[in-house]
Amino acid sequence: MENDYCDINTMALVGLTHWYKGNEKSAQEVAQKIRRYIKLTTRGVDLTSAARNQYVFFLNARSSDLALLLKLYSLTGDLDLCSRIVYELLRIQSANHGRFGSTAVVGQVLASIDVFLKSFDFKATDFDAIATLGAKEVLRGKFKGINKDVAEVKLGFKESPVKEMGTEKEIPLEIKKDGNGNLFYTASMHYTLPIEQQNARDEGFSVYAEIFNVKTGQRVNPGKLVAGEIYREKLYITTTKDREYVALRAPIPAGCEVMNAAFTTTGEFEKTEEYQSEDYNFFDSWYYNGLSHQEIYDAEVQYFWDFFRKGSQQVEFLFRAVRKGDYVNPSAKAECMYQEEIFGRTQAEKWTIE
Repeated sequence: MENDYCDINTMALVGLTHWYKGNEKSAQEVAQKIRRYIKLTTRGVDLTSAARNQYVFFLNARSSDLALLLKLYSLTGDLDLCSRIVYELLRIQSANHGRFGSTAVVGQVLASIDVFLKSFDFKATDFDAIATLGAKEVLRGKFKGINKDVAEVKLGFKESPVKEMGTEKEIPLEIKKDGNGNLFYTASMHYTLPIEQQNARDEGFSVYAEIFNVKTGQRVNPGKLVAGEIYREKLYITTTKDREYVALRAPIPAGCEVMNAAFTTTGEFEKTEEYQSEDYNFFDSWYYNGLSHQEIYDAEVQYFWDFFRKGSQQVEFLFRAVRKGDYVNPSAKAECMYQEEIFGRTQAEKWTIE
């Protein structure tokens, strides 16, 4: 392949063509070349191919790309990467109400998963899986042959054995197997922080907020509001990768109430040549500024994007300070709804309404 300016879909098809024609070396070379456009995330992968402008068909295009990559890397032997690709496909399916995309893409995905599964000798599977937390066994499962068995456990912080392990220290989690076969596992931790401990954090999103007095146009000094005044809150969300199904929660102090949250957004992105041209249209607008939905509540505004392109977006809304007093306001938080480990938040603040 001499032409670098082609999308992942095309390169994967070239690699598969080489493989099925018996030219495995060339297929491996193409697979290695595509690897430059694949970035590993916490559990999945992120594809970075500048040659494709996906428009509103990004789910179909992404599912198709992943399906072709899954087939190619299953054949060329990179099964760890394949497991990550399968995770991405299942995440898309979950987020898209059980669908991968069009009927053609569904067939493509299922055919690729079939190739992936045939890479394993499941009939020879025979092992015990053991999970230990702090050297204490918390889960054991036995797997033999072809089956759909799953072993899982949920442990509460205030339940045994976790509560006996203490706090303010690291507790090792070890997952291992004894026997023949491939072990697939996932571990996650869900927790709630007290408001006063909610520090600013960037785990894939950078979130920044500022508040202006509508009457004067001046930025408000941190921690000080005046009862009866109307304020405009602006939030800036930045990410270095394309994201799907993003939610932003923007709470306000308890002594305030939301007045208006019209769809006011702006964005700055790495723009393709198509976007920079004079042939700009509605689909470009959706692709680059795709705020999908919002919900307005008494104490917060929530924003949702089906597709959040890498770069920055800004949202804003109005609220009025109503009741005098001291209030602690939770962090504004952006997150991927189906990848909870990808998030960002502002610093929680204490506000005084005079």
